Amino acid sequence: MRPKKIGIIGTGKFGKLLVEILPEIFPESSILSISRNSENYFEQVRQSDLIIPAVPIHAFEQVIRGIAHEIHPHAVLMDVCSVKVFPVRIMKKYVASTNQIIAAHPMFGPGTIEKVQGNCNGLRIVMEHVRGSGEVYTYLKNQFQNAGFEIIEMTAEDHDKYAAKFHFTAHFFASVIEKIHLQRSPIDTKSAESLFDFAEMVQADSQSLLREMYRFNPYCKSQLKKIITSYQDIITFIQNA
Repeated sequence: MRPKKIGIIGTGKFGKLLVEILPEIFPESSILSISRNSENYFEQVRQSDLIIPAVPIHAFEQVIRGIAHEIHPHAVLMDVCSVKVFPVRIMKKYVASTNQIIAAHPMFGPGTIEKVQGNCNGLRIVMEHVRGSGEVYTYLKNQFQNAGFEIIEMTAEDHDKYAAKFHFTAHFFASVIEKIHLQRSPIDTKSAESLFDFAEMVQADSQSLLREMYRFNPYCKSQLKKIITSYQDIITFIQNA
């Protein structure tokens, strides 16, 4: 199935990013940017062969529940959430069994794309074929690979375990850097420059993403405990020097 129309639900930062990059990946498809506030919202949803909700995680269930009976029976639904167990459960719960489901997490955001000047070669996307046609899944996966993306196939649960350890932790420390107003200086080392590059890429993503990951990824709670314990250990070490 080559999607004639791809509907991107959501006009936030990531939704706009998808509008920019998907024409290069699916040159034969027309891209619809679908706002939930538009008058023809459901009509645009019905027209889409591939539907990609690019909405905040806390709004995901409401969106899927709202469109579940509007999408045509053989449309493909692919989420792009930063957590995976939660959206997979929601899509399975509300969407008809005839609809194909693909779980995906692009491991980049607008900040990363800006930093690499639009060169997507080597950027990673985690994907899982949840249900539906293996042929369709393979076609979509190959389209991303042909555009230069590295596809990592992984279950939703394994993704969330890894994401809690690394993705959540990265956003946590980027938020710390922002909170203490750490800025570049004339005497920055190469490691300091790398730190600022990292923080700038992460901070360009949604400011609420850290909280969303903590709320909807069950493994983030234990990771936060580890961060707090390590922080306290380091403070104790410094003060007892």
